[in-house]
Amino acid sequence: MGVLEKKLYLITLSILFSGLGLGACSVFTGPVIETETATQPIELTATSTPQATISPTSTLTPTSTPFPTATPSPTHLPTATLFVLQDTPLPETLAPINIVSAPDVSALAEWYVEDLTDLAWTADGSSLAAATVDRIDLFDLKTRYKWRSLYPDYKGVRNITFSPNGYWLVSSSRTGTDENGYYTNLERWWGLDMKPLGLFGNQPRGLSDMEFTANSLVLFTAFSSPAEDKNSIEFWDTYSWEITRTMRVGTVLDISVSQFGEWLATSPDRYAIQIWDTRATGKPLHTIYTSFTGAVTQAEFSPDGGTLATGHYDGVINLWDVATGTLIRTMQADAVIESLSFSPDGSLLATGSSYEDNLIRIWWVDSGSLLSILPGHKSGVQFLLFSPYGDMLVSGSYDGMIRVWGIRP
Repeated sequence: MGVLEKKLYLITLSILFSGLGLGACSVFTGPVIETETATQPIELTATSTPQATISPTSTLTPTSTPFPTATPSPTHLPTATLFVLQDTPLPETLAPINIVSAPDVSALAEWYVEDLTDLAWTADGSSLAAATVDRIDLFDLKTRYKWRSLYPDYKGVRNITFSPNGYWLVSSSRTGTDENGYYTNLERWWGLDMKPLGLFGNQPRGLSDMEFTANSLVLFTAFSSPAEDKNSIEFWDTYSWEITRTMRVGTVLDISVSQFGEWLATSPDRYAIQIWDTRATGKPLHTIYTSFTGAVTQAEFSPDGGTLATGHYDGVINLWDVATGTLIRTMQADAVIESLSFSPDGSLLATGSSYEDNLIRIWWVDSGSLLSILPGHKSGVQFLLFSPYGDMLVSGSYDGMIRVWGIRP
């Protein structure tokens, strides 16, 4: 090979290796990108990594093949309308509803009960009792199967409550009118088979509310009457079923009883809440006044009895320290508060709203943070109950819709 031929050969190799070096840099040091304009040059500078441009061809990327899309990030929005079918049972075990899982609560099932007047859990949380005007239906919550109906001797059932030990079910039936006054009959059922024991009390006045203490030893009944001396709260001994004490508290619209009955909250009207110490003189410890727009609609003690939650007409939810009567915290909803329910551990408060939005909200008690909003009811949420084990939330509205809420497996 001559000198000239050798020079040409070396120049050719140099050009070839330079091209290979640029290609390797493009593949391994920079991402492959597509440009919208093929004629737009790519400027290479000393501080930037050179990148190659590859245009797809019809043989490598057929037009009939769709491009992949990004997987959406998971959210904590409730899937409120995905119900199980009517005959499909819920899982045997559901995750507890707590401050971590509350944003994931969604509707699990629903059904209707005509003329719904009250809801109550059985003590073991296996069944839900739904009161109507003339009967009490018991449903297995996992299947929504109505396994029994109880028929009180007196129609007009308004209130039902189970004793925490599971031995007693008490119902109240009311007849009459605001103009002519009301008449109330109280009836009992006993034991796991709910044997009817009939009437144990009748009163020529209306029952406002009734609740058992946590040890099931006392049943509180609050009665109201146009006659001032007939407004009172009776303490029923559940062994003898006799009245052992009467507190004269004036007009009572609603009551709430702390877990062991040491505290009693009453609403003498819609513009005040009174907290009573039932162990002392029978006088109110604190009187909390509300505003005209903030008329009280609901009151509920926390499980430990240290906090009282009140719901108001203007959508405000207040938390009060029971021992001192001072305001702890305020939360704000956008509609009249129709119902309240603390979770069994007291960390959550569920509130149900009236016709303005018909929503359920779940709040973190310690911070007042709103954790979840549950839509779907078409009427005001009149009843709201956490299950005894905290794995379900049940709601009932004025139109008779009952819904079960929880965490989807």
